[in-house]
Amino acid sequence: MNNSFGLRLPHNPELERVVLGLLVIFPEFIATVLEILQPRDFYSEKHKRVYSKLLEMLWGAKTIDLVLLSNELIHDDLVTPAFLGSLLDGVPKSSISNLDAYNRELKTLSLARNVLISCQKAIEEPLNYEESFLALQSCLEKYFDFKNKKASSEGLIEKAVGCH
Repeated sequence: MNNSFGLRLPHNPELERVVLGLLVIFPEFIATVLEILQPRDFYSEKHKRVYSKLLEMLWGAKTIDLVLLSNELIHDDLVTPAFLGSLLDGVPKSSISNLDAYNRELKTLSLARNVLISCQKAIEEPLNYEESFLALQSCLEKYFDFKNKKASSEGLIEKAVGCH
């Protein structure tokens, strides 16, 4: 997706796909990933819906696998069984050791998108002096929040599962 400045918003659909594929293969890591990623952190609407459904299944104490996930999404016109199957294509199980790095990268991309969108709104909207100041302040706060969250998100999964 491009913004009104013609810039491509930062995202990585392949990385999103791999993370979701790993979570279908290893659903025991969903709660750990949830410490870093929320559905809004996924760029693709399909990926947001899949992750949201995985979270619902986790909270509902339902068994999670590809067949049951597909059944849960049976009435979703956007997320088809074929799409769900494609999440597992080429996802090596050994990638689970990189899940922390993948999650941090997706979070960084999400935070960067939020900063860009906030700044774009601040620039595009015709505002009076006070509103302009508040919009700029909000943009700067999001930028520094982005910098702080990026720095503080490093190593959260390793700490949660006791890996060092």
